[in-house]
Amino acid sequence: MKVIMLKGASHKGKTMTLRMVFEKLKSLDAELDPNFKNVPIPPKGDFGYKLNYNGKNIYINTGGDTAQHIFWVMGHAEGLGCNVCIVANSNKNSPIIFAEERHGLSNRIIVKKTIAKSKADENDANEKDRDEIIFTHLAEV
Repeated sequence: MKVIMLKGASHKGKTMTLRMVFEKLKSLDAELDPNFKNVPIPPKGDFGYKLNYNGKNIYINTGGDTAQHIFWVMGHAEGLGCNVCIVANSNKNSPIIFAEERHGLSNRIIVKKTIAKSKADENDANEKDRDEIIFTHLAEV
């Protein structure tokens, strides 16, 4: 399984960026997993969702404040039969070593969260990271 971690400090837009990844994939005709179709996405806060995009089973989870949670997310994604797991990773934990041990160095990608220079630039920073995740890293899987 390929693990894509969006890494950055707390309250810098990781959850919003992964929300934007989810919404963009849906707009690109990603199929929602039937087991998740009736799971509501909260308007704010963290969520986890499985979908299929270009033949890839993808699990997106926006929680990443503790290494323990990230380990659970990766195991959950494997249990769901996903070949890609996209997860937030706060700077205050370091599950990268775990990802390397469990999935191999070549199977993890760290995307460093772009920090907006101002409140007005937040959307552009999030879109930049969204597009890197979808059009660069998912394209490689």
